[in-house]
Amino acid sequence: MVPIKLLAQHLEMAARNVIAREESSANRQVLDLLDKARQQLVSTSATSSVLEKVPPEASELQKVLHLLSDAHSGNGAPPGEWVDGTWVDDSGNIWGFKKYENLDPGWIESLVDYYLYVDNKRPFPGQGEAPPRIPIPDTARIALVGDWGTGINPALQIGLDIQAEGPDITIHLGDVYYAGTPTEEMERFTSHWPTGKLGSFMLNSNHEMYSGLRGYMQALGDAKFAQQQGFSQFALENSHWMLIGLDSAYYAGGHFYSDGNLNPQTQLPWLTSMAQEAQRNDKQLILLTHHHGLDLSNAPQLLWGQITGALNGMAALWYWGHIHAAVAHPEQQGIQGRCVGHGAIPAAPPPILMRNRSSVVWFEDQSAHDPQSPQRTLNGYMRLTLDGAMVTEEFVAENKQVRWKNQLGQSARPALRNIG
Repeated sequence: MVPIKLLAQHLEMAARNVIAREESSANRQVLDLLDKARQQLVSTSATSSVLEKVPPEASELQKVLHLLSDAHSGNGAPPGEWVDGTWVDDSGNIWGFKKYENLDPGWIESLVDYYLYVDNKRPFPGQGEAPPRIPIPDTARIALVGDWGTGINPALQIGLDIQAEGPDITIHLGDVYYAGTPTEEMERFTSHWPTGKLGSFMLNSNHEMYSGLRGYMQALGDAKFAQQQGFSQFALENSHWMLIGLDSAYYAGGHFYSDGNLNPQTQLPWLTSMAQEAQRNDKQLILLTHHHGLDLSNAPQLLWGQITGALNGMAALWYWGHIHAAVAHPEQQGIQGRCVGHGAIPAAPPPILMRNRSSVVWFEDQSAHDPQSPQRTLNGYMRLTLDGAMVTEEFVAENKQVRWKNQLGQSARPALRNIG
């Protein structure tokens, strides 16, 4: 249970951070929410010293602020369990006050910038033009990491490990925290990013949308991402594979761009044409997005329906982030989905998967043995090795262990066949 005194202290800290910013209508809206939360805490403290129920929506502090005044409304806590005095929801999110946990007051930055820029975002990167297509060798090593932009360990160590391996290509699946501002992008992302020998690429995300794409566009202008040519979408291709990076964030819906979405007039036709070309040329597909196609219960999201519709039965590997976990999902509709959102944010083993391990092929459940975050599982990244028509995928942890390995190859066109 959360001590009310501690929660009040953190809300007060958050309010001071907002007041220190330049005055704006967005700041006033945030302060109003904080004030309502404090009023609820004062009322609650008359009968209890702890907050007995965590707000029902399991996400970041932006949603918590909206819901704090209703904490005792009877809606109950999000599904989950108490671990070492901290609430862990079903997805493994840690409801604590430490850096980047769900009640970290730093998430206020996301809320402030969201209100400030939600109606004043930069144009869609590359609107009206075809995204770049970049040739890559038939044999290539690729490092994928998602939700990595914290600027602290374990992200920094993971970045050093990737750099030491010397991959040909490095790709960030999105999220620089707290709000993808220009300063955050520079200090927590581009200045530490491990550059691939042949190039680096970065996807747009919900957090980078909070600052209206300003930080993301600045990062795209960094020399490390020159091959992306200022676009938020791209295609990498060789004789056997086509890797398609999609922007699932710009048109995202839900709370704070949380639900991935593609524009049906522009993005989906491009994806369809690329998939059809790949099929004609006997190439296999790898898809990259920030948002997830499946949740941890394997339930398809809006983005899943859009992409499977565009592929029209073509098989693919699909890597995403957004959920702070490492998961190999079972095949559905010819798609083999992988969640690679465990690049940096502290998260516990998802209770929903711990209760039903057989629901997925594999997920990360090993403790990081971090005294600062006892519930935290190992963070890490995905290592892909393309070798002709074969691909080897490896989840690599921050301790350099290969936690899961799988090999896939082509059988009858265009299916992917598991040969591991």
